[in-house]
Amino acid sequence: MRVNYPSNVDDEMMKPFDPIPNSPLSTPTRMTCFLHRIKLADLCREIVDTIPPMMDEFLEADYEVILGLDKKLNDILTNLPVFFRLDAESIRQSRDICRERPYIAWQRIVMHFGLHARICRLHRSYHLEGWWNPKYAYSRSASVHSAHQVLELRRMMDGPSAAGGFRAERFWVVLQHVTMAAVTLGTDLSFDPDAPDAQTRKEKILAIYKNFGRV
Repeated sequence: MRVNYPSNVDDEMMKPFDPIPNSPLSTPTRMTCFLHRIKLADLCREIVDTIPPMMDEFLEADYEVILGLDKKLNDILTNLPVFFRLDAESIRQSRDICRERPYIAWQRIVMHFGLHARICRLHRSYHLEGWWNPKYAYSRSASVHSAHQVLELRRMMDGPSAAGGFRAERFWVVLQHVTMAAVTLGTDLSFDPDAPDAQTRKEKILAIYKNFGRV
């Protein structure tokens, strides 16, 4: 089934009997985040349809297919409008937008959380192989980087940008992604316990473990 995406427009901009306006995704509305989530959902469906089921041990996805799907996920990250980006300069440029639309700051966190969780999951099967097989080295670096991002974004959910009264630890989907990220980093650390940043990584993983105790 194929349908048109909703229009990127605030409800109050729609008038009876008038054509529905549709702003570009670079214009923030109450629908902008939802439209980006639809794009991610479409890509997640493509990933599920493309990669053989994990239970079928006789099938393995062509690694070039994995890299192609990784590129599509990163393209979504790269093409986010400035008010949904996480770098310091983009956040600075978006201050006025966030003052006008405070929910943008929270949507920014949630959107990146979902994207990095999917990147980490996409490369999970190749993460350990990347330690000794150069062919899969990118998967190791990509999964570790996104796992770090997931944990940092989870920390940001408890910060001032979070919606009032929101308890991220109460949502199973947040716990699932955070657990996967922590396991990824813990496993990676076990292969190189004497790395220069090993202690910092241990502390980050232990902090997540302590958060689980508050649930």
